[in-house]
Amino acid sequence: SSSSTASRPVLSSLRELLYRFRSARPLGAMGCCQSSVAPPETPEARSRYKKIYEKWEHMREPAIEVSSKMEENWQFFKGPELEALMDDLGLIDLAFLIDCIKAGVPLPRQQEVPKGAIIAKDNLVKIKGGCGYGLAILVLSYPWRAKGHPDPNQLTCKRLLNVLKMFLKTAKKKGEHFTMGVMWDYLVLPQKKIDGTDDRTEAQKAKFGRALHTMNSWYMDHRTYVLVFDVEIDDPRPYLARGWCQFELRASGLIKDCRCLWSLAGYEAGGSPNEYYDVREAATCGASRKPPMAPPAFAEMLHEGSRTGTITFTAGKADLLVVVKQYELAFEGAFKKTVELDFQNLGWSDEEMKELARALTYAKEKGLLNDTQRLYIVGNRHTDEGSTA
Repeated sequence: SSSSTASRPVLSSLRELLYRFRSARPLGAMGCCQSSVAPPETPEARSRYKKIYEKWEHMREPAIEVSSKMEENWQFFKGPELEALMDDLGLIDLAFLIDCIKAGVPLPRQQEVPKGAIIAKDNLVKIKGGCGYGLAILVLSYPWRAKGHPDPNQLTCKRLLNVLKMFLKTAKKKGEHFTMGVMWDYLVLPQKKIDGTDDRTEAQKAKFGRALHTMNSWYMDHRTYVLVFDVEIDDPRPYLARGWCQFELRASGLIKDCRCLWSLAGYEAGGSPNEYYDVREAATCGASRKPPMAPPAFAEMLHEGSRTGTITFTAGKADLLVVVKQYELAFEGAFKKTVELDFQNLGWSDEEMKELARALTYAKEKGLLNDTQRLYIVGNRHTDEGSTA
């Protein structure tokens, strides 16, 4: 979307700062705190992954016909703006991800992903069919479970399997060869080895650094799907107790279409059906999505959470300060050129509507919202008090 484009330049310098802060850790560390458990590397797991790798490494690209309507929607949803980011970041075919989960193998790092599973500019046609009300692009926001690997025992993957199958089924309604592209940090950017050894080439390190500059565009874009892993996990630090996850959630909710930010908790509460339209309302009305916060309020929330221990950061205050600044720049970039704000059917109360009003007032005072023409808030639980906030 035009608003996500506006956010990219202001994030570049901060991404460089972030890279200096976190250069000793894999990208996934930006999401959350981790434990020190490494994934099991058993001969059985390696054998199962070898079969998947060979299947996808030699897979031939099918001939796919994109209708004029599909191309029109790709342009209307600003797909070309994300296409421009794919020189350094290829998406992952959702069908490949599902194959890995079904086989029970730990996810491979980017360097071990077979070429047939990568969606890049030359085979972008595979995701031009779209998915439901948005682009056929799925971005994950989730807590890493270990330092060297995001999901060593496939606990996250197994929990995601049903909703991922539902998304793939929806994308394939446009044709059997269509799919969704997944932006999962560990699979799309060159990573260190599980033990922390950095065996990346200089070219891979450079690619990693360049892609960091535009990573947030995938979360903030108006029509990408963001799936929030907001369910309870066997960890003392749940999703909302992690500072970087708080940032991803809040950044994803700034301007995204109300039908494109999905809560896994909401999906499961809706019965985990395998039909998109049977669960969309429950998944998009989950408790996760909160109204945009003015940057000073966001900073105050993080400082208070850090002081009380209810919100944690891997690198303590250093992380906190980076996140506070990043949210400020993301907020300004998101609201600089957005034409419409869609906060429908989210179940927000009067207090949440007041939070939204404070954020929009702050944006207006900062000279933002000059291009904004429409605000949609129907379907919330607010009273007249909230409507006039």
